[in-house]
Amino acid sequence: MVKAEIRINLLKLIDSKLTLEEYIILTLVWERNYSTLKEFANYHFLPLGGYLLYSATISNLEKQGWLKIVGKDMFTDLEIREAFIELFKPNDLERRLSEVASWITEYRDLFKGKKQGAMGDPNACVLKMKKLITQYPAWSKDQILKATENYVESQAPNYTYLQQADYFISKQGGNDKIATSRLLTYLEDLDTPVASTFSDTKEI
Repeated sequence: MVKAEIRINLLKLIDSKLTLEEYIILTLVWERNYSTLKEFANYHFLPLGGYLLYSATISNLEKQGWLKIVGKDMFTDLEIREAFIELFKPNDLERRLSEVASWITEYRDLFKGKKQGAMGDPNACVLKMKKLITQYPAWSKDQILKATENYVESQAPNYTYLQQADYFISKQGGNDKIATSRLLTYLEDLDTPVASTFSDTKEI
């Protein structure tokens, strides 16, 4: 079974008047995830009417202007039209948040082998990193990795006091319950964020 994650903006979906099945098809075509598209077609359409029903759905989407059939293969010979892209394309922050999981291993690997448990929990790293990026969107992935590299190098050679990767992003405080971020302090030591500078510190 091929796994795929599809984020749905319900308000946009309602406005488009697409069915959920049509939206899934269009999204998979947009992402060129043809293997998952075939699995979805087999799962959803075969019990109802087979390939003919799927083909009819594709043809209907073409008539409505959502996609274009460019060949004989009704899975791979499809192109998304601008109408779908303009309506459903994520904004820059949404795109960056969706990409965190794809590079969090690169982030955690900076802690690898330094001391036991230093790489931290991967799921916690993803969730905390998304929260930090949401609150401080001006800092880029490359700057985050550079600030982290600077921190890890500053703890050499024995890494006794190295924070584990998820706590470095943010860690709940003591009695005051205020979360702190050592990553943020190292980011602020860099020259400048991508979009702007920050004069205040937000709680994360």
